[in-house]
Amino acid sequence: MQFVRWLKRSLGFAGRDIFKYWDGTRYRYGDPVAIERAIKADCPDWKVAITLLDIPDVGMPLPPEVLAKCIEEQEKAFSRLVAVARKVFELKPLDEGGHGLTESASLNVLADFVAFTGLLIEEAAPFLKSPGLSGPSPASPITGPSADSTSAGSTLPVASPKLSPAP
Repeated sequence: MQFVRWLKRSLGFAGRDIFKYWDGTRYRYGDPVAIERAIKADCPDWKVAITLLDIPDVGMPLPPEVLAKCIEEQEKAFSRLVAVARKVFELKPLDEGGHGLTESASLNVLADFVAFTGLLIEEAAPFLKSPGLSGPSPASPITGPSADSTSAGSTLPVASPKLSPAP
């Protein structure tokens, strides 16, 4: 847990769960929930596509037709994920002036996002393991008027997937 805090602090995220990334021109910031929502909307099977980037080692050579099919699927997944990263993170392809990002650097922004959200999940893990509100709760020892009070539910605002440029 200490490492996660140190990493977030060193990357400029201390106290804030905002994803910061380089778009090839400037640093940008985005809400991780809105970013993931945008990724899912554009590519619902993005997590499957990520697994296709690696051809598994099965301990023996693959038959040529199987290897060719794996390479074909890998190339499709790579192209699809680069397109998703460029769209969601508003990344521009590398131009002759050196501005923008290469395809692999664009994919790395997506990979950094996956790693960042993984850190957020690790940090929240103790809270995720706590008992939920799914079952009946034990009888409350509180009696009287305070026991009858309830809190009203609230509607959370929906974040826009629009990303903010760094100041």
